[in-house]
Amino acid sequence: MRLLLLSNKAKETPFLHILRRERIYYDLLPRASFIEHSPFYKRIYNGVIFDGDLVEHSSLADMAMLALLKKVLPYHITLADPGLSQDLDLANFFKICQRFPPRSFRQQKRVDISLPASFSSNADFGDPRKAITLNLSPNGCFLTNSLKQEIGDKVWLNLNTLEDSSPLLSEIRWFSKDARAGFPPGMGVRFLEARSNQIEQLDWLIQQGSTPNPEST
Repeated sequence: MRLLLLSNKAKETPFLHILRRERIYYDLLPRASFIEHSPFYKRIYNGVIFDGDLVEHSSLADMAMLALLKKVLPYHITLADPGLSQDLDLANFFKICQRFPPRSFRQQKRVDISLPASFSSNADFGDPRKAITLNLSPNGCFLTNSLKQEIGDKVWLNLNTLEDSSPLLSEIRWFSKDARAGFPPGMGVRFLEARSNQIEQLDWLIQQGSTPNPEST
């Protein structure tokens, strides 16, 4: 697992020893906007930690990059004076990052792809509901669904087109019961767990921008 740590305190940040103690690889940058002009833009990460002081004093360019990072990766904003609760929050954050398929910032894009799908709120995939994806990104997708959902709830998602159709553990990021901006009622989900072969095929689908012909896969 590798994390990106954004801190303008450099070696003074109290979180370096936590990352070292947990044997977590990390890259440290003093400003978010530096990412675009460094090799880190191509490197894959499981998550990003923002120093709270850096967020508070960010420039407009930094704020734009911070907004992008929040869309791409799991993130955690640290406290100025970390205590026991902060350690517990970081421990939970590390667990999320371990399950998250690593991504690079450069590769993030969303494409319009309609795929037959089904999802369930149960890990054993009991009582699944049918749905259709209307777009897909390395991070997640939009699913048609008129059933009320709560933000933050976990769902297990089956994308029937994938050769490995094992359910992907996902988290509901937003839900709309009304049609909006040309979209029917539905929800945006973020993938939390996926197998390596599923990640590879998802990336291939996004690169192609269309659903593959089953006879050619």
